[in-house]
Amino acid sequence: MRVATANIRHGRPEGAAGPDPARLADTLGRIGADVLAVQEVDRRTRRAGGADQVTAIAEATGLEVRFAPALEHDGGEYGVALASAVGFRSSEVLRLPGSGEPRVALLAELGPGASEPTSGGWAVGSTHLSTDPGVAVTQLRRALRSLDELAAGRPALLLGDLNLEARAVAPVLVQAGFVAAPSGPTHPARRPTRRIDWVLVRRATVRSSEVLDVTCSDHRPLVATVERVDGSGTVRTDVDADGRVP
Repeated sequence: MRVATANIRHGRPEGAAGPDPARLADTLGRIGADVLAVQEVDRRTRRAGGADQVTAIAEATGLEVRFAPALEHDGGEYGVALASAVGFRSSEVLRLPGSGEPRVALLAELGPGASEPTSGGWAVGSTHLSTDPGVAVTQLRRALRSLDELAAGRPALLLGDLNLEARAVAPVLVQAGFVAAPSGPTHPARRPTRRIDWVLVRRATVRSSEVLDVTCSDHRPLVATVERVDGSGTVRTDVDADGRVP
């Protein structure tokens, strides 16, 4: 399964005065992800020209998209999104603890519908954590715990802009039983020096990962290929009738 996380900064490239919808659509479309997490998504804000970027993500990628607003802003909403090639069985918005700007995690089960059996689906999440490192660590622990509860023994995948570097993330992952996809720096986009965008998995293996050299935002997207691990600890790839990994 090809997964990706991208902080799009409402579609405004680094150094630009405003959003560039065409560049954003081209970038997200070319990623070719089965699961895509997007942060700093605007819906009908003035700074984004009144555009519904949730709809724009769906049109650019051909994926089903769910949106979780973190707050009302500039005449519209601002938050995080998840997009999936196989749809969603369920989704929920988790309000994260901490003062300052409200933060959320959008948690979901992948699959074609709520009536389908849930034993084989992935539990996935998209989030954008606080810029205060202490608060962000608390939020990360909460998001991983809630995602693992949703997974109920199945593969779990958290994608997002954690606003944390490796020295802060590593001990949380050890405690929670997650591992991170290898990554170089992702921010700022032109000459990245900080690794703050992450792909985290549990009960799954990361086969490959890369930071994409694109500048549709002030972050670079992080892309990874992941495979589930069955109860014996071996890698298992489940493919549906359309050739997608559910």
